[in-house]
Amino acid sequence: MKPLIFSIGCLLLLLSGCGRKSTNETPPTERNRLVIRMFHSMSKGESAAAAEQAQKLRALDPGNAYLTTIMDTQRGNALIREAQARLDAGEPEAAMELLEEGRKTMPLHAGLGREILRLQQLAALQTAVKAYKGATGLAERSATLTELERVATRVNHPALTAELKRQRAALTAEIAAEVKRREAAARARAAQEAAREKGGDAPAKAAEASAPEATVQP
Repeated sequence: MKPLIFSIGCLLLLLSGCGRKSTNETPPTERNRLVIRMFHSMSKGESAAAAEQAQKLRALDPGNAYLTTIMDTQRGNALIREAQARLDAGEPEAAMELLEEGRKTMPLHAGLGREILRLQQLAALQTAVKAYKGATGLAERSATLTELERVATRVNHPALTAELKRQRAALTAEIAAEVKRREAAARARAAQEAAREKGGDAPAKAAEASAPEATVQP
């Protein structure tokens, strides 16, 4: 997220009113001083200070729509920074609440909408990670990992993508090993059953061979 930054020359031309005379003429030095302060704050990323300077300039020139845009942009940027601080502090709900309130007063601020979407994606990702970690069987782990991969595609994060590939490879190898184990166990059971059946026939054949022949009476 980068705040809007204008060159001082463009700002001076912009704030001059394009040749329009103001009913309450402000000394050029005061106006220029405010412009320079605002630009300095914007270049340093001090959105709250930049918004304050823009508000003062708008008071000198209420009809200047560009000043309103700049002020709203800087106010929105300040909110985004504060929301990021809350997110870093482990307070995603508070961060979302702050951004939602900001969007009510500044619905045209594109950055607020992007950050709200980002928070929603992070929340969905957090839920998917929790479900994957809580899965037990191979089938459940595979299903939850698939959902996690689906959610993660919305977040452009190379490290996360690499980790999910590693998790998928490990799970695939584990499933293949389990399939081989079950196949080997099935073959062993079949062999035992065949040996049991073969062993059960041997005593019967031996008894039949050792039995005396029946005498036929005349």
